[in-house]
Amino acid sequence: MIVLLLVVVFALTKFAEYAADRPDPSERVAHDLQDLASSENLAEADRLLTEVFGENATAAYVGEREPRLVAGVLGNIMRGNDPRSDCAKS
Repeated sequence: MIVLLLVVVFALTKFAEYAADRPDPSERVAHDLQDLASSENLAEADRLLTEVFGENATAAYVGEREPRLVAGVLGNIMRGNDPRSDCAKS
């Protein structure tokens, strides 16, 4: 019984290490979207993010902490949507 318990604990520990080492796929997609964005789109994202979060909140700064947020803003810009109008609908 003790051996079985040790095996289970070992397996759970290894699974937790494996899960912690894997990058979040949504963050990878967010970074890829930032790489594909044109300089005009990034400038527009910078403008919107500084308008919302303050003068130091550029797309690069926010993208390091919340890449999915920047990907959402860039996605709306790249589709031709104004992200501010989406907020007004809610």
